[in-house]
Formats: sequence, structure tokens, C-alpha cells
Amino acid sequence: MTVCKERMKLVVTILAGCVLGAAIAGIVVHTQGEKSRRALRKSLETETDRLLADQDKGHKDMLARLRENLMEQGVPGAKVEKVFQEGQLTVPVSNVKLPEPGAIMVELIELGDRQGRSRTEMMRQLIRNVEYLVDHGDMALPEIRKFLERQEEVDYGHNISGDWRSGRMYTDFLVPPSLRMALFNAARRIGTEEAVQILAKEVETTPRAAELAYLATALEELAPTQHKGSLLAAAHDLLGQPPREGSEQSRLDRNERNWLFGILRRYKDETYASKAEEQLVVRRKDDKGNERVYLDRTVMGYLNEVLGERAMPMLARIYNDPNVPGDAKGDIRRAAASNVGRSTDADNIVRARFTEGLTMLAKTDDRRSIGRGNELVNYYLQSLTSSRNADESNINSRRKFLASLRGSTEDAKVQAKMDKVDQRLQDMLDPEKRKKLGRFSLDDRNRR
Repeated sequence: MTVCKERMKLVVTILAGCVLGAAIAGIVVHTQGEKSRRALRKSLETETDRLLADQDKGHKDMLARLRENLMEQGVPGAKVEKVFQEGQLTVPVSNVKLPEPGAIMVELIELGDRQGRSRTEMMRQLIRNVEYLVDHGDMALPEIRKFLERQEEVDYGHNISGDWRSGRMYTDFLVPPSLRMALFNAARRIGTEEAVQILAKEVETTPRAAELAYLATALEELAPTQHKGSLLAAAHDLLGQPPREGSEQSRLDRNERNWLFGILRRYKDETYASKAEEQLVVRRKDDKGNERVYLDRTVMGYLNEVLGERAMPMLARIYNDPNVPGDAKGDIRRAAASNVGRSTDADNIVRARFTEGLTMLAKTDDRRSIGRGNELVNYYLQSLTSSRNADESNINSRRKFLASLRGSTEDAKVQAKMDKVDQRLQDMLDPEKRKKLGRFSLDDRNRR
């Protein structure tokens, strides 16, 4: 019986080594989420996709057969489950011969030059080698630190994972865009105190906004709020530097201001607000030498999100500047419309624009003017019914503002629209009715 048990242990060990070897060598996709699977398969060639599917199926079949064999040989179920965890074998990494961290780094650097490799082959080798670093754990960190300290880069030509418009960086790259980003990801996944120190050190030295955005997300995951001060200081510093354009700008530096202001929005940082006001109005000359004036919408988004209605005084100062063109003022009017009832400046801007709409409606012999007047009246009345930050106090303030507009017109159609809006606001105050409210529109044909 003892010999049988020993033989059984030997079989488990051999099979475990084979399974884990197969998993490390090719089943990387198996450990990713369904979303990552779909995205990767879009970028891989058909043949590679078939091979990965075959390996994945073979891996699952092997695990199932091993489980059945153990159970048939009388191994207690509890002991079998110790060998398996959620369908995966648990075997010490030391049982598998991994390339040394230094050799892995050499291959990652060389992947910057395809050297005849197909795109698919390069992607697979890149993913595999990053996985190897993670499997090494703390043993890989000295090599990771050594490369990062050299401030060198290998651009793999892949897109940065994230929503640059909102400045949100995703930490789990399907395929890393660069070697430094790949090493950031490996250190984040290793996740030890030493790994956190490496990432924190890079906050102080990186000149790249996208890298700082990644580090902010990774450090917030590993050590919440602990590095907030250094991250904000680094973001402020980079925002103070002249933007790189044209040939000076690397592919990895695109949308850098969006990434930086995303960090400020993450921490609701108001300390940059005064500088942001200075950067809001942009004046640049076009190819013909004509000056173009516009608002930086990235800055605008930061001010609106972090300050809310408290941004309205500075926006009102810009709005009242006669040198600011109409399309730029339109952005401020939209901000004002969302802050009616919370800001006197917002109320004044909306009231003035609403009055312009009424004036256009009064030109009964001009169909174009009437159409535009209706657009303005509908837009600002309907904006009062927004559910954004619509607590009881704000809804009552909107009703008071609506009442103040009634005396500015005797137009029966406009008064009827005001009645509809007021009824909607009253319904929003009723908890039971509010649950059943659908989409609101002043145009009956568009109501749902």
C-alpha cells in the first residue's frame, strides 16, 4: 500500500509538472478574463487562435482526466481538492525551470526589433516573458529596477490601455505598449513592499504623463492614498512644462494633458485650480498667422468635476471677456446650465441666454430666427429637469429660478413649456413618482 501511494505521488508530480509547463508556455490566455480573450483574438492570426484553443482544451482535458484517475484509485476527495484549486493544479514554481530574470530582460529588449518575427509571435513572446517575470516574484525585481533606472525605453507599438478622454488608465494591459509599462505591470502584479518602492521611485523620475497615470492607478491599488502627495506634485510639475507637439511628441506622449488632469480628478485636487484658470483660454496662431482662441476642454472638465458650481465665478469672468469667441462661450453656457440653482453666476448666464431665445421667437416674420429661438428656450428649460446632483434643495432652487423666468414672456407656448417643466420638478420631489419617471422632452414627438 505504501509503494502504491508513493507511485501515486510520483504520477501526480510528473503530471503536475507537465501541466504547469504547458500552462506557462502557452496557456496565458486561459488566465485572462473573457473581455481580454476577445480583444486578443481579434489581433491574433487565425492559425494562432486555433493553436491557443487546442492548447486550452488539452489543458482542461488533462486536468479532468487526472482528477478522475485519482478518484478511481481511491484517493479521498478532500486530498484531491488540495491538489486542485478551482480547476488548476497548485505546484511550487521551483519545480519548473524558468529562464533567469536577466535572460528574460534581454529577450524583452530584443523584442523591440522583430528580427523577422510575425506580429503574432512577437505578442506571444512578449506576454510569456512578462509572465515569467511575475512568476519569479521578488527575484525579478533587481533586474526590473536596473532597467527602469537607466531611463531607457523599448516601444512595442501597441496602444495604451485606458480612456484618455477621462484620463483613466487601465493597469492590466492585453499587450503592453512599451517595455517600461510592461515592467510597471509586472511589479504591480508581484505586489510586494519592494515592488511598491520601485513604482514609487518612478513617480519621482518619470517624464512621461502616461507612465505617471499608470503609476497612480497601480499605487492606489497597492497602497491607497499613501503616495497621493508625490503623485500630485509630479502631475503639477509636468503640467507646468510646455506641451510637446509634432516631431517632439512620441506616440506614447499623446493626450498627455488628459492623463495628468485625470490624476488631479482622481484625488479631487483643488490646489491646481488657479493655474488651471490661467490655462483654460488657449490662444494659438494657425498656418496663416491668424490667432485662434478657444477653451481647453481638458482643463474645463477638471474644473467642472473638481470644483462644480464653485468654478462658475472664474468661468463667468472669462465669459464676460469680449475677446473670447462665441463657440468658447458655448462651453461655459453648458457648464452654467448644469449649475442653475447652485450658482448666481450660472443663473445669470442662463437667464441672459434664455432672454436671447425669447427675442428670437418674437421675430414672427423670420422662420430661421423662430427655429433658433425655440432651440434655445427648449434647451435651457429642459436642462432644469436634469437629475444630476438633483437633491431636494437644488430642485426647489430650480423651481424658483423657473418662476423668475415667467415674467420675461407672455408667449403662451413658452408658458405651457414652463408648466411642463415645473410639473416635472414637482414629480422629482415626490420619492414614489421619481422612481417611475422616464425620459423627459419638451418635444412631444420625442417623448418615450
